[in-house]
Amino acid sequence: MQLKWDIEKLFDVPPEAFDPQPKVWSSVIRLVPRVNVESVDQEAFKRLVFAAFSKRRKTLRNALKGLVSEAQFKEAAIDPIARAERLSVSDFVRLTNTLQATH
Repeated sequence: MQLKWDIEKLFDVPPEAFDPQPKVWSSVIRLVPRVNVESVDQEAFKRLVFAAFSKRRKTLRNALKGLVSEAQFKEAAIDPIARAERLSVSDFVRLTNTLQATH
């Protein structure tokens, strides 16, 4: 979402506002289309992000094993022992573009 949208949290909504009442709080957000979207192959980006987050508690090296080499991590300036949630959208764009350039 953050690749194409600026996301702003507006306010929280308590469970009592719904019927039936959920066991969690909800949030209302605003999505504003980004003017300058970073250049990246959308499908390759989605596949990479999905793979990185599908094994969320693993390091990127382990979650992306067979997809990204040590050399590609280095070229993209991405720490392979980081976890997916530590990377920014720009980091994932850079890694995707590195993969596309080396395939």
